[in-house]
Amino acid sequence: MTSFATQAATASEDVNIVYINGVLKADNKNDPKDINFLERIRIQIDHYKNRVGHAEKRIEELLTLNSETNLDLQQEKELIDLDSFLEASIDNRTGRVVPDDLKYLSNNRQLSELLGKVDTLISEIKSK
Repeated sequence: MTSFATQAATASEDVNIVYINGVLKADNKNDPKDINFLERIRIQIDHYKNRVGHAEKRIEELLTLNSETNLDLQQEKELIDLDSFLEASIDNRTGRVVPDDLKYLSNNRQLSELLGKVDTLISEIKSK
């Protein structure tokens, strides 16, 4: 990435992987290689807000797509993952977050219906 802590923290998804000596002390404001602790926290909060914003936007895109056509399995999985992320972000204090495995995938239902039809077809073929 870069040897400048401010640039590294801004460009990085997780500012905690940017290590600087003396991060907890008031650093030299004129030195672009230094980033103080409060700036690191501010950047991390900004990154988190951006992640939440991107997740909300992508959920809207997937819901719009779902109203126009059926989502494929990968899109449904992405929707569930994004929903879980937002749900945990908003309501993690109550401990009432719905586990991912309890969230329903319509493709599982469609697959079950298809397998049922195949079983019926096989039974009819065998009976002839």
